[in-house]
Amino acid sequence: MEALDDRARPPRDCPPRLTDYTRERAAFHVEAPDRFNAVIAIVDSWASEDPEAPAALYLDDDGEVALRRSVAELARGSRQAARALLKLGVSKGDHVFVMLPPGPDWHVALLGCMRIGAVPVPGPNLLTAKDIAYRLERAGAVAAITTGAGADKVSVNSAAIRDPALLSRCADRFGTQCVVIAIDAKRDGDGWETYVDAGNTPTGRDAVAWAAEATATHGAGEVLLTSIDRDGTGEGYDLELLRAVAGAVTVPVVASGGAGTPAHFADALTEGRADAVLAASRWHDGDLTIREVKDHLASRGIPVRL
Repeated sequence: MEALDDRARPPRDCPPRLTDYTRERAAFHVEAPDRFNAVIAIVDSWASEDPEAPAALYLDDDGEVALRRSVAELARGSRQAARALLKLGVSKGDHVFVMLPPGPDWHVALLGCMRIGAVPVPGPNLLTAKDIAYRLERAGAVAAITTGAGADKVSVNSAAIRDPALLSRCADRFGTQCVVIAIDAKRDGDGWETYVDAGNTPTGRDAVAWAAEATATHGAGEVLLTSIDRDGTGEGYDLELLRAVAGAVTVPVVASGGAGTPAHFADALTEGRADAVLAASRWHDGDLTIREVKDHLASRGIPVRL
């Protein structure tokens, strides 16, 4: 199965429409048949008959064998991968992105998925945390296997609303510091409602209460909080929303949505009580530079690396 085509991906500051999400999610829906594991039986059989027989040879640029993996090594590694996936809550029929460069680990991960009936979806390696989260959500995948040199953190949004235990499984496996709950919040009377599917679908869940639950109960170690009302307006962050969430959680809060001037960043960090600030279109459109904003923060007495 092919990964998402980057050419079909919208710009980062242009979130996918719900219709796009639904269509692509449906396209990735594949039931794993029982015969899906036939290749595993073959690998295990060969491993028992001739453990040292080469299963894969990896060549260098000169065509010389740089690395050799025996059938027994491939079978043993894929069993370990399967056990790890099961501990993460991956089950038969689930889609798992395998974001590894071609090599021994790539084959081990693919076979590990097949052992438990999960559907491996090959994808590009060395993506950022935001890229990985984007692809997981668009493809309806439940997990991603990446290199150790990949993302330090991964944010989860819609998938966490639909399966809050996903946060717990990820936190148990990788540590709370690696798991970010992304919340898209929109003003609703005196409070804010949580939206999913790139801000298109209301959930009926209070955003402040969901932030508290996701962090205190399910183990998310950071909150990426986006104000739908302010996103792209350049009118400044929703300081009231930021204060409400910051007061309800004990983990760092990253402000998103609404930045327009350097003062807006400073206001979010001081009046809004955010621990960090995020912007997108201001950088892409060339309205502001990162150095300009950092200089302003420093002039306001806010610690920042210059």
